[in-house]
Amino acid sequence: MNATSPFRRGAALGLALLLAPALRAADSITIVARVGSGIITSEDVTEAVAPVVDAMTPAELATPEGQKKVAEARSEVLDNMIDQKLVIMAAKEGPDGYADAAKDNKALHNPFLPDDSDIEAQMEKVFDQTRQRFSDEDAFEAALAKEHLSVPEYRDRLRKRVRDEMTFERMEKIKEQEFRPSLAVSAGEALDYYNAHKDEFFQGPEVELRHILFPSDELARARHFLAVLRSRPAKERKALFIDLARKYSADAPTKDQGGLLGWIQKGQSWPEIEKVAFAAPDDSLAGPVRTTAGWHLLYIEGHRPGRELPFDAVKTDVDNVVYQKKLHKRIKEWIAELKTKYYVQENGTAE
Repeated sequence: MNATSPFRRGAALGLALLLAPALRAADSITIVARVGSGIITSEDVTEAVAPVVDAMTPAELATPEGQKKVAEARSEVLDNMIDQKLVIMAAKEGPDGYADAAKDNKALHNPFLPDDSDIEAQMEKVFDQTRQRFSDEDAFEAALAKEHLSVPEYRDRLRKRVRDEMTFERMEKIKEQEFRPSLAVSAGEALDYYNAHKDEFFQGPEVELRHILFPSDELARARHFLAVLRSRPAKERKALFIDLARKYSADAPTKDQGGLLGWIQKGQSWPEIEKVAFAAPDDSLAGPVRTTAGWHLLYIEGHRPGRELPFDAVKTDVDNVVYQKKLHKRIKEWIAELKTKYYVQENGTAE
């Protein structure tokens, strides 16, 4: 499944947020929902919404629009958490007949649940990734201590979240396989969707680029290379640019191709580069342009205008979009069924 899967809206457990301040915006912890025998707290919601809050400036947060954005994020996160807990509950119950078989000791393993060894391996992987964000073990343990967590407590917390994540992902694959036969997309459905949503399949303007990347502290060197390139006759610049890129570019993936980035559609690259590249003429030099990666010298090879893509060229994409929409609808129906099967009480997203 791709990122548009309806399951994914509830699948992210925020492993990167495990070290987030526990009470960022909460003066007290309240229960905002009960799902089965489990609870969701205001702290859970606050931690999950932290990236949205952190991306906003204090001034933006203070505006009515900012507060509305945070409130909407909290509401969506709570809905996702409830859906996720329901899916995990269904997974733990197992397929039809599993519970009875388990009671009679005839069921060796619930096929809806991941193996403990797989959970442990993934937990260790995520633990190491988190640990590597810190300069050393002391810094890592100091960050945990600020959250009143020991390393063993953190590992236990991480293990639970990894278990939930893997259970959810396993269940999503099983349910999609179950629903797939009823979700087939006919040629007529795909064509009807395309005709009604042609703007979704419009290919925006494109520019073909090469670049030479320099580290952030090498602006003077980037300017020197640009001066060397501009000192050559126009007909020699592209060949020299390719040669310099192969020898000196800090961008390993494109270095051997002479800095070739290829055709870039508007909105698919760094805004700083696009602003310069789309405004420059064909067969021209531009830069240095700064991005988070460093300083870029650009060679603009050509431009292509935006165009409406014909149905035959995007049929696979259209089929996938229609399929995902059908799957989303079927999943919502299934989760609605789970809400009638298991106890759910929502109290809102109070902070």
